[in-house]
Amino acid sequence: MPYHGLVRRLLIVTSVLLTVALTAGADELVITRGGRRIIDPDPTTAATNCNGWSYDPAPVAFENDISNVYSTSGILRNHCGDQFPFGDEIWSGRRGANGVFTVQPAITRTTFRWMFGDVPIDPETYIGRVASPSVIRTGDGRYFMAFVASVSDPSLCGGAHTGQVCGLCLDPFSYYVMYWAMSTDGVTWHLYDPANPVSNVALESSLLYRPPNSNDRLPGSAYGGVTRVRIIVADSYVWFLTQFRTANAIRTLMLRAPYDPSTQWGITGPLQAWRGDQSQWQSVNNSVLPDEFDDTAIAADLYPPIVSMADITQIQSERFIGLIPSESHIDYVLSNDLLSWTPPKPLRSAVAYFADDRSYTGSVVDPVIVEDASNTMHLFMASADGDPDHGLRADGVNDCPQSSFPVGLGIYEGIVELAPVVSTSLTLTPHANPSAAGGIAFDVRVTAANGTLPNGRVRLDTANISTIIDVNNGSATASTFLTNPGTYTVHATFTSLGPWATSSADAQITVVPALPPKRRAVRH
Repeated sequence: MPYHGLVRRLLIVTSVLLTVALTAGADELVITRGGRRIIDPDPTTAATNCNGWSYDPAPVAFENDISNVYSTSGILRNHCGDQFPFGDEIWSGRRGANGVFTVQPAITRTTFRWMFGDVPIDPETYIGRVASPSVIRTGDGRYFMAFVASVSDPSLCGGAHTGQVCGLCLDPFSYYVMYWAMSTDGVTWHLYDPANPVSNVALESSLLYRPPNSNDRLPGSAYGGVTRVRIIVADSYVWFLTQFRTANAIRTLMLRAPYDPSTQWGITGPLQAWRGDQSQWQSVNNSVLPDEFDDTAIAADLYPPIVSMADITQIQSERFIGLIPSESHIDYVLSNDLLSWTPPKPLRSAVAYFADDRSYTGSVVDPVIVEDASNTMHLFMASADGDPDHGLRADGVNDCPQSSFPVGLGIYEGIVELAPVVSTSLTLTPHANPSAAGGIAFDVRVTAANGTLPNGRVRLDTANISTIIDVNNGSATASTFLTNPGTYTVHATFTSLGPWATSSADAQITVVPALPPKRRAVRH
């Protein structure tokens, strides 16, 4: 910017560095690398990734490099034109030599014996969608899966009760129930039938359900039933972390069943549900979730409301980790009994725009951590921000902004490690000082004590004006707008949900009147 002869001298800017001190042993859980999109339902459209979706990642723990990951997936097409429409399927993914997974359907309409053949299907037993797979593997190579499916759902409404999809969403009244299945190869699955004493075959074969009552069916009800499940094995039980959607609330419940891998189906008794208000287990008879758990006045919810859980070895004082997605980052909690959990802490990320709180709202979907056979922790989640293998850079923006959820979602992977949060230093330098009134630019540089290049955000505060910008690889250009002449103090603060501590700096900027634009000489 020209000075127009008004500047008599250049003021030297002094930056005062304020660095957060770290205490010894300040290691925290950090996503140190990764962020690659490893499951895509339709690789032929990878240039846009807007022709399908994959979410609900379900990795099989303690395998070499986590070679099996299940997901809920679908491709955009006219399902309603099929003779027997069926929505999302559960796919089995196997890791290839390049780290990308090849997927194929695992749970489809043919998994349910009453959903194929020439016999007309009763609308009340109709399975419309499946979702939320969670899988464990036994020492003899068998697999067990818990998942949910929408029943009474010939219109593929998936628990919605207004509008239309492949028909009216109010009648029948669809909702989700939980199923249990076994496989000897991880691809072909056999449905467990507990023979519940009920005439609806879809409920007869369910491991957990609760049919809606008359109040649940009232106008405006958001009743969805058992909409989510995650399982692990611990202390001779299979533990079921479930999400139960009532007419007006979403509850997080913990259930369990005795585990015996020597039997055909792995579980040897009925489910029990945890009553947190009574600190005791309550029997679930004939797979029906007791009505008490629909009563929001009863404090049966698990707190905090985690969406996934896993057993880990990297934190010696705690056995289990639970994850909670929050806007565009992840919080984690720890436990030794799966019932009581520590206060949430942020899972830090050193990978730009990968769960580092800087991507679009809702960019973190269904996160889960598992350990492989070498005790390396892998994070899987669904998102729609970036696909570097196909030229789509992660930039904090939804790759399919004009599409409705969940179009564009794919499964991403990162590696989580215990790492120190390192101190940083911030410098703030104006492009010109003094500077003419108007837009004023600054160079921002953030350095870390260990030589890494920090990602995060810097906030500039001056003259009651605040500006927030992203910092990538330790640098950024920030601008503020000052129109009145004078000398101002500009305060800058760097913050990050990566493994970098907060730092601040102050700079002085002198603003001088801007000269009017130069008039063009008139020729005679």
